[in-house]
Amino acid sequence: MRTHYLTLIGAVVILLGLVAPGQIQRGVAQSPPGVPASAEQVAEFEAAAA
Repeated sequence: MRTHYLTLIGAVVILLGLVAPGQIQRGVAQSPPGVPASAEQVAEFEAAAA
């Protein structure tokens, strides 16, 4: 049972590792320096830019 949990956690970490860099780069590009962008802010920015 413990192995199942470790496998599940590993899969989540891998998915976050694949998704997070793109999200962070988009957020940094759209935000003032030092201000992290939340997913909601990114969505609002994209809606306003469209």
